[in-house]
Formats: sequence, structure tokens, C-alpha cells
Amino acid sequence: MIVKIIPMLLLITSVFSFSIEGIYAADSTAKIPELIQGLKGWNRAATEANYEKLYQIGKPAVPYLIKVLKDEDPGLRSQAARLLGDLQAEEAVIPLGELINDPKSWVTRSAVFSLGNIGSPAAIPILKKALKHYKPKVQEAALISLDELQDKSVLPDITELMISANDQYVRWKAMMVIRSIEKGSEISALIKTLDDKKAKVTSRRNSAVMLGELKAESAIPSLIKAFSDKDAGIRWGAVEAVGKMGVIQARPKVEELLKDKNLDVRMFAIGALGRLGSKDSVPALSRMLSSKPSEVRKNAIRSLGRIGGNEAAKAIREKLADSDRYVKVLAIETLVNLNDTDSAAEIKLLASDRSPSVRTVVMSALGRLGGDSALDVLRAGTEDKNFWVKGEAERSLKKLQQ
Repeated sequence: MIVKIIPMLLLITSVFSFSIEGIYAADSTAKIPELIQGLKGWNRAATEANYEKLYQIGKPAVPYLIKVLKDEDPGLRSQAARLLGDLQAEEAVIPLGELINDPKSWVTRSAVFSLGNIGSPAAIPILKKALKHYKPKVQEAALISLDELQDKSVLPDITELMISANDQYVRWKAMMVIRSIEKGSEISALIKTLDDKKAKVTSRRNSAVMLGELKAESAIPSLIKAFSDKDAGIRWGAVEAVGKMGVIQARPKVEELLKDKNLDVRMFAIGALGRLGSKDSVPALSRMLSSKPSEVRKNAIRSLGRIGGNEAAKAIREKLADSDRYVKVLAIETLVNLNDTDSAAEIKLLASDRSPSVRTVVMSALGRLGGDSALDVLRAGTEDKNFWVKGEAERSLKKLQQ
């Protein structure tokens, strides 16, 4: 009799347990609408608590969450979209896709991220559409989600965004995603765009700049060829890229651009020669010191300073007599950085310059270049009427007398 009772007790216990679980599940399901409404409001702790409870309920909450994707409250739409992604609810892909046109871009962004979390191939057409969204943040979210999916069919769409997006960060993010999906294809796409004379000018400019950032050696022939492009933006983008890549063999071609009719191209060519760092460029850069625009003269001084050497310093010294005070200031600072002690005598002569900016940098320079002859000039500087000149003279004098 006892043997028969035990199985019966087990059966009763099992049924009772099953009934309790069923009641608990039913109770949890009944609370779903209330928990969803609890996702509203500004109380973050409360909304996150409700979010966690819905997440624990899991799949039974999915139909309710899909329904509220059309709720008039944008905060609730966003929270529901996020939760559907965390639950990896594949049945929500199409409803989430409808939020691509949501009036609130941040709601769209939540939906796009969730599509990536779900990871369904069915989301790819929707994410391609999101790449063309007017908000860069949504484009970025689409790129991140497509990176999760790792589908090569999206490469043409991402490539288009990489070369044409208005937002620089989006272009760079697109390039990184292309590299993640198929390494090397980003370089090929950029070179192809740069070489394509029928492509948009802005796309070709972007391609030149990005190739320089990537230091893509395979692009060197195309970049040098672009030096003669009819568009100035492409020319300066290409020369800047060559400078960043340190393509020393391109130096003669870069020097030719110092005669370009476009000021920006000339400026970038000067900068590129400074980056290349060849002393053979000193004569060409020295000639730019007589250019009429003061910005060109200043840029030439910077590049000569990067190259260094006696000939570069000698050329810069001539600009101590420049008519522009800022050119003189830059010349003094550059000579000091080159530790050109031979220029100290000429720099001292500028201690009486009418510009306080020039006099201030003279006092600083003499403190660094030193020499007994600088002491008298610095002592006189401590009596200057200008606060900054006086202060710099006092600091440099103290430094030399230590």
C-alpha cells in the first residue's frame, strides 16, 4: 500500500508544480501591458526595472512590443524597438523596418541597432535604406548593424556612402566596415573612384584624402596622376595624401605644384614638401618666401623649419625683416626651435619693433638662445610699457642669470 501511495504523491506534487508554473506564467503575461506602459517617463531607474522584467518574460512579450511600435509616444516606440532587438525577435524585423521613416530620428536609430542585434538576413534591405537616411547618426547605426551581419552584398552600398557621405566620420566608419567585411576592397574602391573622371568631384576628393590617411602605397600612381586634375580640390587632396605617405619620389612633381594657380594647392604643396623633409626642396621653398600672400610665406617657414639645416635657417632669417608682424613672429619662433644661435644678433634688433607681439617673442627667444649680449636687451625689456613684453623679459632674464 505504501508503494502505491508514493507514486501517487509524486504525481500530485508534479501536477501541483506544473499548475504553479502555469499560474506564474499567466500572471507574468497579464502584467505585460502594464510593464510596457512603465517604459514611459523620465524615471530611468523605473523604466529600466520594467525593461528588465519584460526581458525576463521574453518571447510572450514580443507581440505586445510589436504593437506599441506604432504608439504615439516616441520614447515608448524607442524602448520597444530596443527590447525587441535584445530579445532577438525575428518576427519583428518588418515592423522595425517601418520605423525607418519615423519622425524622430533617434527612434529610427534604436530600430536600426535592433535590426543588427536580431541578425536576420531579412534586415539587409532595410539597413541599406537606412544608409541613405538624412541623419548621420542613423547612417552610423546602419553601418554598425551591417558590420554585424557581414554580408558582402552590401559592399556597393557602403562604398557609395564611404565616398559620398557629407559627414567625415560616417565616411571613415563606412571604410572600416568595408575593411571588416572584405579587407582590401576599401583601397580598391577608393582608387577606382579617384581614377574615374566621371565620378562626382566630391567623391574623388574624399577618395584622395582617405587614401592619404590610409597610407595606401598602391594608390601612389593614381595620386600623382591626380596632381594634374582640372579640379583644384582633387589636386590638393592628392598632394596632401602624398605628403602624409612620405612619397619622396614624388618630390619633383610636388614642387611643380608650387606654381599652381590655386592658392590652396600651393599651400598644400608647401606642407607636403615639409613632410617629405628633403633638403633638396629648400631652394624651392625659399622662393615661396617672397610670395605676396602672407599665409604662403608663413607656411613656407613652417616647412623649412621641419626640414631644418643651415640653408633652411638662412632663408628663414631673411623673413625677420618681413612687413607682416606674424611672419616675423613665426620666423623668430622657428629659428629658436632650430637652435639657430647665428640669428640671435638679428633677433635682438627686433627688440624695439613697434609690434608688442614681435617684442614679446624676441624676449622669449633671447631667453632660449642665451648669450651675454642678450642680457642688456632683456634688462631694457623689463621696462617695456607692454605687460606681456615686460613679463617675458623678466622670465628670460631670470632664466639666464640662474
